Amino acid sequence: MLDEPRAADALIGFADKLLEYDIPCSGFQMSSGYTIAEVAPNTRNVFTWNRHRFPDPKGFIDAYHSRGIKLIFNIKPYVMSTHPEYRKLVASGALFIDPETESSAVARLWSAGGGESAEGGHIDMTSEAGFRWWYNGVKALRELGVSCMWNDNNEYVISNDRWQCKLDGDAIQQDAKDLVISTAEKNHIGLWGRAVQTELMGKASHDALLKVAPWERPFVLTRSASVGTLRYCASSWSGDNVTSWSGMKGANAISLTASMCLLHVGHHFSLAYDCRLMMASVTVMTSVDLKALNHHPNCLFAGVNLESTHPGSQSTVSRRHPRTITSEMSLSLGCTQKSSLK
Repeated sequence: MLDEPRAADALIGFADKLLEYDIPCSGFQMSSGYTIAEVAPNTRNVFTWNRHRFPDPKGFIDAYHSRGIKLIFNIKPYVMSTHPEYRKLVASGALFIDPETESSAVARLWSAGGGESAEGGHIDMTSEAGFRWWYNGVKALRELGVSCMWNDNNEYVISNDRWQCKLDGDAIQQDAKDLVISTAEKNHIGLWGRAVQTELMGKASHDALLKVAPWERPFVLTRSASVGTLRYCASSWSGDNVTSWSGMKGANAISLTASMCLLHVGHHFSLAYDCRLMMASVTVMTSVDLKALNHHPNCLFAGVNLESTHPGSQSTVSRRHPRTITSEMSLSLGCTQKSSLK
């Protein structure tokens, strides 16, 4: 995301170009760049806003809504030690416990740009404090107008299987707590704990969306899923892939296998590591002839949902695009030259 011009202005300009070139788009995925701290060390702090890039979050969200576009926000289940609420979360027991130190477990976590990391901790979704903090964070975003949540980095890559889950949250049934505590693993995160964390993160995001808008079907995109996660999450994606034929082959295999497990998987194209782009992954309905969509000289891919049109558009989908196929693409607008990302 950009500092100059401000990301909010650049993104609204992007939405205006969609209108200008009559490219319908109903959803835009926001990466976590909106959470990057304004001061060093510039870490990504979930449930916060960079007020330089987005001086008026509600105004930005409303601007996208006025153009017929809903927003899907990236959220990650960990906090850096520089997060404004880190100490509060440690004090309330919302993070895992390291049995060797008998205090909050500390991990190296992705913090800012590519390859950058810093110390922090994962939210323990089995703890009442952790689950409730996450739930309230999602609820606040939904109240602000964010329609959908993007649960990211939730496979819980943790270096120590013996880190302890608190297991005091109401989201876990008592018989399940008794079963875990009676086993040899007790409350160690191990394999079962990772799966439970992923599912409970999905539940917290789902329940918070439903609380604010009970008349809507909640939509939660999830990077990872366990057996029960599909109760709360609707979709996943095959990864930040290189745009290539071999990548497509592997991605299709992933999609077909996941679909047999009732999990929709898409987003098989990515140029995020090759170019400086404004990226928006959206579920799309594209024409078999994409030339009609390639209006802009720097538009590498145009992915749109042709089942929807912008407010005020006089064109009809059936007339302009009589033959369509369903696919998942990246909506990219930016420079076409390769550059080093720093």
